[in-house]
Amino acid sequence: ADALRPNDPVILFSLAQALGDRGSFHEAETIYLRCVPLYEQLQSSPARKGGPTLKPNIAIAWNNLAALYTREKRFEEARTTNERALAVWPVPASVPSIFFVTRALILDGLNYPEDAAKAYAAALSRDPRNADALLDYGIFLTAHGHAADATAVLRNGTVVSPQDPDMFSALGNALTAQNLWSDAAAAWQKSSELRPDDPAVLYNLGNSFRQLHRTAEALDALEKAQALAPNDPAIASSLSALRVETGTEKQPSPLITVQARKALTTADAYALALSLEQQGNTAEALPLIQGVLQERPDFPQGIALLAALNLDIDKIADAKKIIDPALAAHPDSPELHNTFGLLLFAQRRFPEAIGQFEKALALRSEYQDAEINHAVALSRMSRGDEAVPELEKALQQDPRNLKALADLGIILMDLHRYTEASAAFAQAIEVAPHQAELYANLGTALQKAGHAADANKAFANAKRVRAGDSPLN
Repeated sequence: ADALRPNDPVILFSLAQALGDRGSFHEAETIYLRCVPLYEQLQSSPARKGGPTLKPNIAIAWNNLAALYTREKRFEEARTTNERALAVWPVPASVPSIFFVTRALILDGLNYPEDAAKAYAAALSRDPRNADALLDYGIFLTAHGHAADATAVLRNGTVVSPQDPDMFSALGNALTAQNLWSDAAAAWQKSSELRPDDPAVLYNLGNSFRQLHRTAEALDALEKAQALAPNDPAIASSLSALRVETGTEKQPSPLITVQARKALTTADAYALALSLEQQGNTAEALPLIQGVLQERPDFPQGIALLAALNLDIDKIADAKKIIDPALAAHPDSPELHNTFGLLLFAQRRFPEAIGQFEKALALRSEYQDAEINHAVALSRMSRGDEAVPELEKALQQDPRNLKALADLGIILMDLHRYTEASAAFAQAIEVAPHQAELYANLGTALQKAGHAADANKAFANAKRVRAGDSPLN
């Protein structure tokens, strides 16, 4: 059509949109810059005197070009172009909300998060059901450490746009940032149903299932992800680690390379680092979260994870240097209070640790990690009778939570409730049948409960697992 009628701005506008959607940004830019002067010529021609204004067409073209510049990270050009779009629109009160979404993305790219938040608010005040505004605002909130607020925005987005896989993926990321694994798995599952061939969605779904100890489903999702993206290092690493956990592989895959880390999005890198930390794989988790914090230095969940990793390798002083200023800047971060509680726990300052865990739970009542840590700290203060119901509450939310089951078994043994402790360790072994320590603890509990023959079988299994063999029934 452009070849037949090369100076028609309507054709050029549609062509530029199509090129932008295809990812041909340079070509799209060239066409928009041809299109706008033609609209302006038409607007000023005597033939249009008294006719409808073309200013909205011109403004939309400028805003689309600003969005292109944003996707190419040419933020200064994007800001100038977006301001031109806002200035051209004929009635300021009726500026479309998408103009403010573009402005918010630009301001965020220029590292003005407070101004970006105001632009998102302006977009949603004009159109509370604008799916693009809800999606981008939710992603923005998660990236800036406000995952709970992001969850509320994105849940609204899934109502407005129930067939948008990106909306459910963004919701999955927000829930993952809060360790709400069951809800995150549901979000990733829905995204996968809407877009079944997306390896990134399947990877996140697999990791969520893995956190819930739904091993068969985790393996299925991660294997499908690897089939779609056989050279993706994050998928390969997670799948390899899961196979090691299930005993189908002896050693995990090599460390993720620097190049592979750079290829991960910030959200994926954080999720993978969190998963690796929970596996005890500090060597891989540390460079991942350090990379995240280079991009987002004011990301409270990331700072909390970096401090926790330092605690994992007994660098308590370094962890304190990380967490003190972060907690002062983000006093409403449950992750930072939880990690500060772990630091105090490591220093055996149990009453203060309990206080920090309680602050974390006051900020987020369904925070399983803080709930479990609070229970363990209570037990160290000889308050095991209070700790048991708290762990049981955590297990009602996630009956296969390995840490909760293992800690419950130990606390029940401290309370001389050996039969109940045996049951807790047996459940933990169902979740993680290749952890020798669980068999040893089961053996101790059975022995003290007076079941010597069963205790000997458990101790024998502990030896077999330590030697790399499969446990006997």
